[in-house]
Amino acid sequence: MKREGVDPVYVQPDKKGLISAKKVADAITDDTAIVSIMHVNNELGVINPISEIAEECHEHGVLLHSDTVQSVGKLPVDVDELGVDFLSISGHKIYGPKGIGMLYMRHGTPWIPWMHGGSQERRRRGGTLNVPGIVGLAKAMDFSIGNRKPQADRYRKMREQLVDGLKSRFNSIISTNADCDDCVPHIINLSVEGKNSEGLDGEMLLLNLDMEGICVSNGSACTSGAVEPSHVLSGIGLEDHIANSSIRLSFGKSNTQQDIDTFLDKLGEVINRMKVTV
Repeated sequence: MKREGVDPVYVQPDKKGLISAKKVADAITDDTAIVSIMHVNNELGVINPISEIAEECHEHGVLLHSDTVQSVGKLPVDVDELGVDFLSISGHKIYGPKGIGMLYMRHGTPWIPWMHGGSQERRRRGGTLNVPGIVGLAKAMDFSIGNRKPQADRYRKMREQLVDGLKSRFNSIISTNADCDDCVPHIINLSVEGKNSEGLDGEMLLLNLDMEGICVSNGSACTSGAVEPSHVLSGIGLEDHIANSSIRLSFGKSNTQQDIDTFLDKLGEVINRMKVTV
């Protein structure tokens, strides 16, 4: 759309990574066509105030889309309570098949198909439907929503265990990014400092943990292989050397509290090994 002359406007988050309704309102002009914002940031776990943002958008006559890939199955997601006009979901984040997703569109919302063809999807998207993927997504939705509360309670206990362990073992060299009340419990982002307050090499930290059997990431899956700092971490004001030393942990349904202890032990071994060369 930018190549076709559309002018994208980016709203800056606060230091926690939160996008406020006021900042969205301040960015809206008479030329604004749509606002698109994540419900939950996939690197920091911050929960954006979508319902408040929706009020501002609709007061200005602007449509709102929200990416709820990281919130469906983890938080209550109701299109009417959120006030969204569009909402997108991806199956793979809730243990459904890869390659299947869903776009909700509020009745009466203006729409021009981007894929033309037959009359499938009420003429919104032509093409043969992926029936196995749709069935798999529906089953995954049933499972994730039905188990949402006990899973969230379990993730919360694991997060508390992890944060307490980090503070007791690595308080002087590890800091949590966006450690706030406005976060989902299953995502936590850490920065690791080396000598002279310089960040450890995040890629090497990742590889060393991988060799120890620990699977974490240094950003979102969407930016795998990128060498520049995460734009999310830069956006909350982290300096490049700290942003590059950051790793993201996310809990899944198969993780246990024992996994947290194992991670803390292995992290200590890796940091001691790496500090020799930093």
